[in-house]
Amino acid sequence: MHLARIDRTIKLCENLLLSESNTDKEVESLLTQSVLVVIYAEFEMKFKELIDARCRSVKDQFAKEFLENRTRNYPRGMNKTSIADCLGEFGIAQKKQFNDCMSSNKRIESSYSSIVSNRHLVAHGEGSMASFEDVKQFYEDCHEILDHFESAIALEL
Repeated sequence: MHLARIDRTIKLCENLLLSESNTDKEVESLLTQSVLVVIYAEFEMKFKELIDARCRSVKDQFAKEFLENRTRNYPRGMNKTSIADCLGEFGIAQKKQFNDCMSSNKRIESSYSSIVSNRHLVAHGEGSMASFEDVKQFYEDCHEILDHFESAIALEL
């Protein structure tokens, strides 16, 4: 699942980098860090949107409120384990389906982990060593994690 804001941000930064024949490395680093933050934020919002939609689909008001309270802070940390744990709140089958999808495609898991860890480095002042092209490739390799999450969370409770 591609997300429009991420695609626009990558394209804009890419155009800026290509328009300069001799781009300053610091400028490229700042653009790369910005893209990491946008990707992370958009993924976080999409995960939350999918969780909220699933909670709203529950007809029993008491069960719905219970589920909303249980999932209010998910996904915490945004790593693969916390995402799987969130799905576990909906049921063991959801968590298993997601983990099976991740196990069968290590490229998605590895690239997603790279986005999360590099964004963490940026957010805590250490900066990322990933290049713009690396981050662009991470996104291309891992955006399907959202599809796997959406598929898993859609299973019956």
